[in-house]
Amino acid sequence: MSFQILNTVIHAVKKEKNSTTVIPIYRDNCIKNDDLLIVDFTSKLLSAYSSAANTWGDIRDAENNIFHQDLIKWYTPAEDLHYSFYDFSKDIVDQITLAIKEKNTATGGYVLIIHYEQAAVEFLMVVMLKLETRFGIDDALNMFKSETFSMDNFHESVRMNLKTWQNRSNSIGEDGNPERCFAFVKKKNEDEVTRYFRVALGCENYAESAANTNHLIKATEDYVATLKFNNEEEAKVAKREKRDKLHELLAEKLK
Repeated sequence: MSFQILNTVIHAVKKEKNSTTVIPIYRDNCIKNDDLLIVDFTSKLLSAYSSAANTWGDIRDAENNIFHQDLIKWYTPAEDLHYSFYDFSKDIVDQITLAIKEKNTATGGYVLIIHYEQAAVEFLMVVMLKLETRFGIDDALNMFKSETFSMDNFHESVRMNLKTWQNRSNSIGEDGNPERCFAFVKKKNEDEVTRYFRVALGCENYAESAANTNHLIKATEDYVATLKFNNEEEAKVAKREKRDKLHELLAEKLK
């Protein structure tokens, strides 16, 4: 997987379950883009996320969305305003801090924010990393305990397609709304726990990809039905080919 890290940083949000006390902790500076450990971690993270993203959302208009206002300040800066990626990242954590305070059952974690480029498209990824206790055995055959991150926990994460966001006013989806620029991972029975994460980003038009896919399949089948074929078998082949092509395009969008 070829990609280039443009900016990255890790902050922390301290919160215990069933508590409303939330403490943001900010790293002093960004991580170097060529840091071998963060590059390796990001590669594995993107590979895992691409196969797990299953839910999409749009971004609420800037006038009612502080995250969107901050995004514009960072990505389309004014000449008289110095607002760096680092500044933007701290404001993201502030929005998460405010939102998570309203959800007693949610817990804090480490907020990894990555701005990267892949296939000539820039993305912004925000992931809440959770430490898990794991056990291992060293070379001397002694057991040890360590705190590590898991690649399986993506229920508090988002990947934002910045190109789609920039073109949202000119790109309307099949449902009449702007094309969705957020890609989330939703796990079964976890929607209420992670709703605060979407609130922090000002997400709207949240929908599972299964619903979008079914809508597109139906639209594709309706289109094929308007075409003329020599026989029924030819129509079935065309329908199957269009459906396979649609699935290829949807799978490509997840990469």
